[in-house]
Amino acid sequence: MTEQENEFVFLGGEVSKNLGIPRSSLTKYCLALEEKGYRFIRYENNSRAFTNKDIILLQRMKDLVREKKMTMETSAQVVLSKLPEDEKTGTSLNRNHYETNHSNEMVVAQEQVGEQENKAITLIMKKLEQFNDVMDRLDLMEQELKEIKSQNELLQEQNEQLQTNVEANSSKRDEKLVSLMREVQETRKMIATAKEKKWWKFW
Repeated sequence: MTEQENEFVFLGGEVSKNLGIPRSSLTKYCLALEEKGYRFIRYENNSRAFTNKDIILLQRMKDLVREKKMTMETSAQVVLSKLPEDEKTGTSLNRNHYETNHSNEMVVAQEQVGEQENKAITLIMKKLEQFNDVMDRLDLMEQELKEIKSQNELLQEQNEQLQTNVEANSSKRDEKLVSLMREVQETRKMIATAKEKKWWKFW
């Protein structure tokens, strides 16, 4: 007889009653665990038998789903993350090996989650929170970069407009300078002509 066969095992009805969940929910929890590679003990008719270890995992899943608002798939992955690979495989169990147990044994099984295991779950939750914080910071940085880009585009437009104004003003200044030089030349010609007339008139 294997170590698992020496353990007290429980039927699905007992487990769902003591966990306070419907049988349909218990089945969903079990399927979520099995999809992640976990295996329950099976009777010859393929129905599941539950050990204390199974009940502890299911209780953790229930807490994560209800208190931490996790999906069943995520909660299954969390509870199995610290479980050794060799503890994920169940075995078949003959009806003759089934041993009944009192309901208080179920209560004991539910309370066997150790402090170290709780710390592991807490650590995972903190990692998830840190990940969310990093994502929030990245979103904030992205928004700031968009604002900086928008400001740079505005500055570039203002610089282009300023350069256009400077070029326009420079062109007008050159035109005025040329016009002024022409006026000076015309004035000099007029003065020279006036002096020449006065000289002939003197003689």
